[in-house]
Amino acid sequence: MNRFEYKFLISAAEAAEISSRLSGAMERDKNYSDDSYFIRSLYFDDRNHSAYYDKVNGVEHREKFRIRFYNSDPSYIVFERKRKHGIKVDKAQFGIDEADARAIIAGDFSVLKSLDGDLAKDLYGKFAGGFCPGLYPSAVTDYEREAFTHPASRTRITLDKNLHAPLSLDIFDDIVTLPVFDNGAVILEVKFDAVLPEFVKLLLPRNVGQPLAISKYCLCREVLMKCK
Repeated sequence: MNRFEYKFLISAAEAAEISSRLSGAMERDKNYSDDSYFIRSLYFDDRNHSAYYDKVNGVEHREKFRIRFYNSDPSYIVFERKRKHGIKVDKAQFGIDEADARAIIAGDFSVLKSLDGDLAKDLYGKFAGGFCPGLYPSAVTDYEREAFTHPASRTRITLDKNLHAPLSLDIFDDIVTLPVFDNGAVILEVKFDAVLPEFVKLLLPRNVGQPLAISKYCLCREVLMKCK
């Protein structure tokens, strides 16, 4: 899935206005019955914190790995690889169960070798074969997402609210978390395949500002580093 991705930092009031506009012109994510849903992701990094510093330093081509599940329900968990090429993103994923997720988090990557699919086997080679030596759980992100979609250019717009940095890597238990933004800021993400439809541009406020290099993983890592 190779597509464009733009990110903006907006206020809670701006997010409410955008949500109201989008609700009348785009479909909400059909996978969830409520207007918003909760996402918890655990990110992996190496001992040199390469994923973090590649992002901070603006490395053009980079990748990161994460385990993600939704609404605190471990019955559906995905293992994802996200590659960034400038403003284009290539994301691939496959499903795993809780037992496999716990094994991977504990450093047992052999479960990847036993899973079906080329992606799982490719990741096993990277995790266990020395291409990404020493990858380990690094930080967890928690937030609530509103998602809107439209078939034109497979457009997807998300509003990510209440970003928090959990103090523990034990993602399947209740975790004490720290807020990332003191002012209730929201991360707006705009994703599309080729050209952003004109009607979508009109739904976004003209004063939304310039796209920013925002990473929820890096933001949460920085909050945790300040606590140490």
